[in-house]
Amino acid sequence: MRYACTCSPVVAMLAVMFLLASHASAQEQVVVQTQDGRSITGELISQDASGVTLRIAGIATTFAAEQVKSVDKVKTLTDIYNDKKAQLKADDLDGRYKLAQWLYDQWGSTRDDKALDLADRELADLAKQFPDDTRVSRLRDVVLARLKLRADNASKTPTQPNTPPTNTQQTTGENPAQPYEGDLPTKMLEPEQWNLIKVYEADLSSRSKPAVTVTRETRQQLITQYADQSEQLRGQQNQTKVLAMPGWQVLGLMFDVKARDLYAKATIHDDPPALRQFRVNIHQRYVLSYCATSDCHGGASAGSFFLFRNPPNAEQTVYTNFYILNEFANKDGSMIDRNDKDRSLLLQYGLPAADATTPHPGKDRVPGWLPRFRNKQDPEYQAIGNWIGDLWRPTPDYGIEYPLPTLKTPEPEKPAEPAPATTPPSPDM
Repeated sequence: MRYACTCSPVVAMLAVMFLLASHASAQEQVVVQTQDGRSITGELISQDASGVTLRIAGIATTFAAEQVKSVDKVKTLTDIYNDKKAQLKADDLDGRYKLAQWLYDQWGSTRDDKALDLADRELADLAKQFPDDTRVSRLRDVVLARLKLRADNASKTPTQPNTPPTNTQQTTGENPAQPYEGDLPTKMLEPEQWNLIKVYEADLSSRSKPAVTVTRETRQQLITQYADQSEQLRGQQNQTKVLAMPGWQVLGLMFDVKARDLYAKATIHDDPPALRQFRVNIHQRYVLSYCATSDCHGGASAGSFFLFRNPPNAEQTVYTNFYILNEFANKDGSMIDRNDKDRSLLLQYGLPAADATTPHPGKDRVPGWLPRFRNKQDPEYQAIGNWIGDLWRPTPDYGIEYPLPTLKTPEPEKPAEPAPATTPPSPDM
């Protein structure tokens, strides 16, 4: 639904906005497009001939009429679903199945219960029309299992949240771990440690160069210690260039001469491309929402594989979890296998058992566990696999001293063994 005109004269725009002011709903989410090209989303408080007022992060913000190009309603998930559904015929099995898939994917990335409910409704109708279609029945089984798990969680009484979690998920595939009764791990990587990860994962060949700071002292150390290994570090003219060149170029020289002792002295101020993609597309949507939930690897039932949840998007959380995933391995393989992405446990453990080379421990060991991906063609599976495939190979040795966090259930105390009977000394001794 559109409230304002496009680039019409300001007077006409004011008239339209004034006429529509009485229809504005204080609960409605809208996007204001400004004349200078910005898009601002917020809750519509008021709209009249003088301008538009939004509530943004709890603060009322007014945009004068001459600043506003248009005001558009933010479509809800139901609006988008109805638009897509209206373009499909009732007997379009492939189109409607893809629509149900899209709804399930929306739930997977946003955890919006409405998406799951709409997927259930769409699949229930498809199952009646096409009872023999295995795609429909399989996706419906997954959706129904998710709905049951949601209902089970909702049925817990208010006095139960402090009850120890019952999910005993662990990545070792051994006997299920009991909920850990001690304090959960809190120690994450230090800033200098996650900076080292940035250094090793930096991509100096990309068009967008990283912002790197290398002090004059460190540049002089590079010249002094490694001049015999690079022509660019020898001679007064070249050395003067090194002292003045951008930080990312100095880091490139460090890489050329393998000056590992100086890597930590190069400070990178932004995420390398691989870590930026991990932070935005994988950590929040998959690692935190599927692997590191409070009743799985982010809580007391984590077993030998623990991931941090809070603060969710902070640098220390993102980089610590990336390091844990990068370093963790068990008898099934590596959590991230850079040499064979499809063998990565990060992917394998999210597949249905029938599709996995290394299945996740089943429901008998992990109550409530469900696969995340439908199969290996699942868009999320493909996206994570592509990300792993784009990581540097071989796996860098970051040179970080950081024991991976783990939760081990204390062994029950064994009863004291009785003292051995003493034998009187022989008279001959």
